[in-house]
Amino acid sequence: MSPRILKEGGESKLSFTYIPQRLPHREKQREELLSLLLPVVKSQCRISRAVYLYGPSGSGKTATVKLVLRELRNRYSFLKSIFVNCRFTSTEFSLFQQIAKKLVPSFPTRGYSSLELLVNIYEYITKNDICVIIVLDEFDVFIKRNGVSSLRDLLKIYESTSEGPSITLILITMEPHTLLNALPIIRLKNQFKKYSVEDLYDIVLYRAEESFVEGVLSEELAYLISRLGYKFGYGSARYCIELLQHSGYIALLSGLDSIEHWCVIEAFRRMEPSIELFEPIIPPKTVEVLESIAMNSTSRNPYVEVRKLLKILPNYDDLLTLLKNMDRSGYVDLMETRGVKYVASLIPPNMLEVLKSGAS
Repeated sequence: MSPRILKEGGESKLSFTYIPQRLPHREKQREELLSLLLPVVKSQCRISRAVYLYGPSGSGKTATVKLVLRELRNRYSFLKSIFVNCRFTSTEFSLFQQIAKKLVPSFPTRGYSSLELLVNIYEYITKNDICVIIVLDEFDVFIKRNGVSSLRDLLKIYESTSEGPSITLILITMEPHTLLNALPIIRLKNQFKKYSVEDLYDIVLYRAEESFVEGVLSEELAYLISRLGYKFGYGSARYCIELLQHSGYIALLSGLDSIEHWCVIEAFRRMEPSIELFEPIIPPKTVEVLESIAMNSTSRNPYVEVRKLLKILPNYDDLLTLLKNMDRSGYVDLMETRGVKYVASLIPPNMLEVLKSGAS
């Protein structure tokens, strides 16, 4: 991207692997997790815990865990953390193999059963006095394939001795699992709920502030991105940040110094190619409404008050019903704030021209 759009180093801050210094609307979860892990690290892992957290995709679970572990590693250089994405561990052996390889790349794993491998991992940790926290991300995928016997083995291992360091576990799933209820696991009291539109708006603004030069993204377009992320990304912060990133790329490639409305819509359509307009040829009324929205919105503010449209289109007695249908069809984003209804077009300019020719 161009320096006209991005701050120095800003492109990396739009990556899904980037963990910012703070996570808006996840402060309580961060504080609780930190309070649970801090005694473990202070004891140099002489005490251990198994912590369980869950929430929908894109709700900040993994990012919060990574942020807390980064804070702890910065304060305690001896701490080691291991992340395993259980989506890619189909068996018990492959799970323990991943842990071993991330612990020591040259760790021998061939010729062992899964339980022997686990015992060797623990003996290595004890012998070398390693304080380690193991994160099992997307653990629900593993549970569906293998049950919880592997977890029971892990828990037995770290409870089996009071000498030397023990293993602390963090389990991350999308949904609560009753299979975990009988195990000695601490559940976070502040679990990860789906982000609201307002939460996503704050997240988008914060990430844009970190990544882009001031003024590149308007508040109105940030709100549109958050609305699209809530409606089509199911409240995922990851979805919103990806949409923000793609919008920035499109603005750059078009030689713009700021992100415009059509950049966001073009990025959205590329991310959601399966979302198609229901009718190949739409009624002239719908096209006229889309034209009126386009004429009364700006490149920086895509939203138009519905009551303004009512003045422009006085013969449309059923305008609100029509807008609701257009919202369901993916033509517009219709929303209400503080009792005032607004609408924004989700149709790129080139597509509007196609629709106009089809309706004529």
